[in-house]
Amino acid sequence: MAENVNNNSDEISLCQAFDIISKALEQFIQISEKESQPTYGFHKTAEEIFRGYEIKVSMQNEKGNRHNLPHIHIKNGSGQEVSVGLDGTVLAGCCDRKTLNRIKTFIMNNNRTLQKMWHEINNGHSLKPLKQEILAIK
Repeated sequence: MAENVNNNSDEISLCQAFDIISKALEQFIQISEKESQPTYGFHKTAEEIFRGYEIKVSMQNEKGNRHNLPHIHIKNGSGQEVSVGLDGTVLAGCCDRKTLNRIKTFIMNNNRTLQKMWHEINNGHSLKPLKQEILAIK
């Protein structure tokens, strides 16, 4: 098929337009794929380990990801998301003081179980057997 060549520099050929649209679509797909797999916060693969007081606590396999420290992911009723290390340090995100205080108490009361969970999930095992050991947030 012969390419359409015009003398008017404002017009492009059908083949050129197709190339431009194809490249733009390819870039859009690449960006969409990256955005659908966040590098922090709640991942689709996160396993919920506790829910109460409008707080959702989850943990996920983190091999090769952003945080190397054992941690949990928290989402509160206001939609705030935060990753908190099992030593109580905030690794990413933010939340209100009340939620953070509850989470730190939760970590302190459940540290041994959370450490076991971290080991299990990062070795590809389910957290279900350990969930019954989790003590509620107070």
